[in-house]
Amino acid sequence: MMKINRQPFVMENLLSIKAVAKEETWFNGIIELKSYMLDEGLYQTGPVFFSVEEVEGEPTLKSFEYYLPISWEIGLEEAEISFVSSLELKDALVLRQADSAGEFTEAIEKIKKYAELEKIELEKKAYCVCTEVYEEFIIDIFMEIKGE
Repeated sequence: MMKINRQPFVMENLLSIKAVAKEETWFNGIIELKSYMLDEGLYQTGPVFFSVEEVEGEPTLKSFEYYLPISWEIGLEEAEISFVSSLELKDALVLRQADSAGEFTEAIEKIKKYAELEKIELEKKAYCVCTEVYEEFIIDIFMEIKGE
C-alpha cells in the first residue's frame, strides 16, 4: 500500500510551458523545456515537474503545465516559454509513484479517494514531480488542499 503524506511544496525560478495533449504524450513538454534550457546555457537546479488537470468536454485530453527550476531569474522573449518566480502549495497531499511512473492518473485517483474518505477538499490540479533515478522516473504527485 502506498502511503499518502501531507506536506507543502515550494519551487523557485521556473521555466514554464503549457500544452493540451493526450496523457500518453506527457513527456513531450519536459523534452521541450530541457532542450530550451540547454540551448540557452541555463542550469537545472531541481526536478522537472508538471501540473495536470482534466479538459472539460475532452475526455482524451489533459491540460499540462511543465516547470523546470533554473539557477536564476531570467527575462524571456520566447512566446511559448514563460518564467515563474515561485510556485507554492502551502498544504498538499502527496503520493510517491515509484513503479509505472508514466501512469500517474491512477495515483491521482488514489489521492482523491483518500481525500474523500478523510473529508479533505482538494484543488483540481495535480502536480507531478519527476525524479530520475537510474534512467527511470519516480513521480511524486501533489494535490493542493483547498484553503479554508
